[in-house]
Amino acid sequence: IINTAMMFDEGNPELEAALAEFEANRYMTEEKFAAAEKGMTEADIRRALGQVNLHNIREYPDKDVVAWFYPTAEDGSAAAVWFQPHKDTGTLEVYQIKFKAIDPSQMAEE
Repeated sequence: IINTAMMFDEGNPELEAALAEFEANRYMTEEKFAAAEKGMTEADIRRALGQVNLHNIREYPDKDVVAWFYPTAEDGSAAAVWFQPHKDTGTLEVYQIKFKAIDPSQMAEE
């Protein structure tokens, strides 16, 4: 959207700043991902890491688990946060965190 707008308003500093911010936040970094902690709720993770793309949420009903995947690079690599319901409240809470959850280079070797 920003690139299209820039075609009609080339050199607009606000659009250039917005594009730079978007590109800087396009992929999850290890530094930012370090804010995720076990026991956090979905709302806590959204505040710490940002809203996950709805296409990057996977539910595993047979295991009673939900996973959120955050892209880390253009090659398909992703970090993941896994949630499971708290035994008393039922609220989804983080039980596992892994920055290198999806590594396409390892998948190619298998």
